[in-house]
Amino acid sequence: MMGRQAALAPHTVVLFLTSGTSWTVPGDFNPANNTIEAIGGGGGGGNGDTVSPAGGGGGGGGEYRKIVNFAPGGGSVPYAIGPGGGPAAAGGDTTFNTASLIAKHGNGGATSGGGAGGTGGTGAGGNFNGGSGGNGAAALGSNGGGGGGGSGGTTAVGGPGGTAGGASGAVGGAGGATSGGAAGAANSGTGGNGTVWTAVPGGQQAGSGGGGGGGTGTSVAQPGGTGGNYGAGGGGGGGNSTNTGAGGSGKPGVIVITYTTA
Repeated sequence: MMGRQAALAPHTVVLFLTSGTSWTVPGDFNPANNTIEAIGGGGGGGNGDTVSPAGGGGGGGGEYRKIVNFAPGGGSVPYAIGPGGGPAAAGGDTTFNTASLIAKHGNGGATSGGGAGGTGGTGAGGNFNGGSGGNGAAALGSNGGGGGGGSGGTTAVGGPGGTAGGASGAVGGAGGATSGGAAGAANSGTGGNGTVWTAVPGGQQAGSGGGGGGGTGTSVAQPGGTGGNYGAGGGGGGGNSTNTGAGGSGKPGVIVITYTTA
């Protein structure tokens, strides 16, 4: 005769939402012991300009927001993952249950001007703003792009992108957490991916990304570097009197659901 199977002990579950529009609530979800965290989409870096000439400004990083002990009103929850912005374009807001949690997007960079980081969303559990993009250099003949801002993280605001002061592109800003993504190196460096959260048991990691580095504005202008996952802004493109670099793309946001089973 088979014995009764022992009940599973309570354990932690970590889920990443990076696409889709509706989350089906698991049967073991615990409304009394959970956190829902989100990062908005990062803005794209500004394009370089041959007329001024000027380097593009960096895109702003997405905001981090959090709610605690969310109680679903039904078997599914609507959400949206904020897309990353293309060159000179803003990212998109990341939302969970429409207005229960909103992590605001980073703004796109302009010619020489950096985009603002995400701020002003909703969620009472904690928030950290995205870093602002750095300004590109202007009126120097050869002009580097500004660095993209890092996304806000679980423990700190996103780092601001560096300001270009000459032909070289500036560094990006780091992701705002102890395990946030590294800043993208000057001259088109790609921002690092964050490793704040680790899924159990898969080992997949996610976190606040670092901003991309600005492109150089020397004889062959470079594009800006892309941001890191998740939510980082892209670096601005370089510019000079004959050619320009396109702004780097910002990265999309993410939603992280953590709960201890009921």
